[in-house]
Amino acid sequence: MKLTIILEPGDNEMWGRIDVPNAFLSTVGNNVGEVTENLKDLIQDHLENEGKEQFFWQNVKLENITFEYVYDLTEL
Repeated sequence: MKLTIILEPGDNEMWGRIDVPNAFLSTVGNNVGEVTENLKDLIQDHLENEGKEQFFWQNVKLENITFEYVYDLTEL
């Protein structure tokens, strides 16, 4: 599965979000790597809880997810 991380650069931090069916996951970090790791933690939590009952997340494992990155520059 490939998920898109939408990145929004800020003054001293970077926001990241994933918007998929039945879930909106967002976090902040100092760089792309930190945002990605934070989102992976949120995805794992979602898979273990709410995602268990959601069709989109059926049979998904964190290690099988790849990410692509896009930048949301509308706030700049």
